[in-house]
Parts: sequence; structure tokens; C-alpha cells
Amino acid sequence: FPSHDTTIVKSIEARGGIFKSHPVRRGVLVIGDFASRDWKYSSHGEKIRKAIELRDNGGENKIISDEYLKYLLSEK
Repeated sequence: FPSHDTTIVKSIEARGGIFKSHPVRRGVLVIGDFASRDWKYSSHGEKIRKAIELRDNGGENKIISDEYLKYLLSEK
């Protein structure tokens, strides 16, 4: 999660999820809504690039926004 919000991390773990700070072949990369033309040169851009590369090579990962994650976690 971009801000490493402990409440969000605890909600993910309470549902059986595991928080990792790097992209994985089967998982979800949560990205913030902030975008700029220089994103690909930032550490966040590197994580997005790696997640896409994993997915293109047979991974089953998803990339979602932090707002969408909050929406999903608010559902019962």
C-alpha cells in the first residue's frame, strides 16, 4: 500500500492477505492516484513496471488504485 497505512495493512491481514512491499506473481499491487510524466523514474514506477513484467510473463497479479482498495475493504 503506497502510504503503508497500518489500518489498511491490518484489514488486509485480517482477511487472510499478506502485505509485501514489492510486486509478486500472484497478488495485487496498490498504487496511489498521483501521476506525473516522470512516474517511470520513481520507485513507484519501478514497482509498476515490475508488476506489468510479471503479469506479461504469466503472472496472475492485478494493479489497482488505493481508492479502489479502500472501497473493496469497506464492503462486508
